[in-house]
This record gives sequence, C-alpha cells and structure tokens, in this order.
Amino acid sequence: PTDAPTPVPTTVPTAAPTTVTPAPTDAPTTFTPAPTTVTPAPTTVTPAPTTLTPAPTTVTPAPTTVTPAPTTVTPAPTTVTPAPTTVTPTTAPPACSRTRRSWDSYTAAEKATYKKAIETAMNKGYYETFAKIHRNQMTWYEAHGTCVFLYWHRRFLLGFENMLRSLGSEFACVTIPYFDYVQDSVAFRAGTCKSVSSCSAIARELAGFKASFSWNRGDWTKAKFTPDMSHVNIKQTVLPSGKSLTLADVSSSIEGRVHNSVHNLLGGDMTTA
Repeated sequence: PTDAPTPVPTTVPTAAPTTVTPAPTDAPTTFTPAPTTVTPAPTTVTPAPTTLTPAPTTVTPAPTTVTPAPTTVTPAPTTVTPAPTTVTPTTAPPACSRTRRSWDSYTAAEKATYKKAIETAMNKGYYETFAKIHRNQMTWYEAHGTCVFLYWHRRFLLGFENMLRSLGSEFACVTIPYFDYVQDSVAFRAGTCKSVSSCSAIARELAGFKASFSWNRGDWTKAKFTPDMSHVNIKQTVLPSGKSLTLADVSSSIEGRVHNSVHNLLGGDMTTA
C-alpha cells in the first residue's frame, strides 16, 4: 500500500526581521561629499613653455673668423737697397784701363800677352789691314801733313787697340805700349848703353831687328839717339820761343821733327810707315 504523504510542516515561518534597516530618515550625514579636493584644473599646468627653444641666439653668425686679409702679408722690404749715396756716373767706367804705359813698365806676363795678341792679329790679316790704312792716309795726306795729324793717329791707335781686345778674352785688357825713347835717350847720353838696341828693351823684345819682310828693319845695334830726343830739345822743337802757338804750327812741329826723327832713327820699314 501506498505510504501516506509527508505532512506539511506546521511551524510558522520565521517572521520578517524586526531590525530591518529602516528607511533612511535623512540622507546620510556622513555621505561621501563630492570631493572638495577634487583635482582642480591644474594651477601648475605646464604653461606654454617659457623656455621654448627661442630662435637660436647662437645661430652661427656670419663667420667672425673669416680668413681676414693676411695680416702677415710680406711687407715691402724694410731693408730695401737704398738709393746709392755715391751716385752712379752717367757713363760707366771701362772694365779695363785704357791708360797707355811704357813697354819698360810691363811685366813679363803682360809682354807675352801683348806679343801673342799681335801674332794673332797678323795670322788673321788684321795687322796688315791697319798697316794699309795708315799707308793710304800717308799717300793722300789725309792723316799727315795737316792739322788733324794728332787727332787722326789717336783715333787710329784706339781702333787698333780695340781690334786687339776683340781677338779673345785673354786680350780683353790689352793696351798698346809706347816707346819711351826720351828715357832711353837719357841712358844713351849717360853712356850706360851704346845703341838703340842696347838702350831700348822694346827694340830687342818686339821681334828684334833686321827681320826679313818686304822691308827690312834698320840695324838698331848701330843706330844712335839724336839730340832731338832730349826733353829740352823736344820742348824747344814743339814750343819754340818767339813762334806762333797755333794748332797748325804745333802739329807740324810734332809731326815733322819729333815724330819723323823716331821713324828715321829706327830705319828700315819704319821710314816708310
């Protein structure tokens, strides 16, 4: 048989709690107020940057160290050669002396150089050319027998000397020596020598005497100096007392007496030169 159903409990249900939370009488007095410390709008808000990178104050300026015009430019020399205190003459002096000297004053080396220059001129035909020039002027009386006798011969000797100097560097300072017949005449009269040859070194050393050319030279071993060669006689001949001293007269006396006497004394081809 079927069991009878379990009876419903008779116990009254538990009453609603008497301590139920009453309806609030007031809004809670301790309610969390709206925060009074609400984060305000930031008073320290990052302002517009006061340290904004300004327009660069250190912008690379136009270079202040631009290479300046050199301060060490080579200055005008402070040791510039000053204007000479000894003014250069307008005509430069000759490189070598043009002073003619007696053959007797020449050194052995100077004599050797001069003789070599004459030999070179002869080998080249220049010596003969000058001899012809002199001879032609004698024929036409252009350099002899006129008042230009002294001037012409001075120019002629300069040309001859220039010719010798042009023959080579070793002859660049050659000068034509002169025959000091006055001093040789003094020695002759003093009896220290007996003839032109023994009294005059130039007569012995410039090719000797009696050489066989178209005209022989005189025999200087026998030739004597004449009284015309003394200082006193030359002065009286050239500047005779009581006579006019015009250029023509003096030139004539020098050529006809002193000059010709030496040519005649030497003889040979010198009497025709």
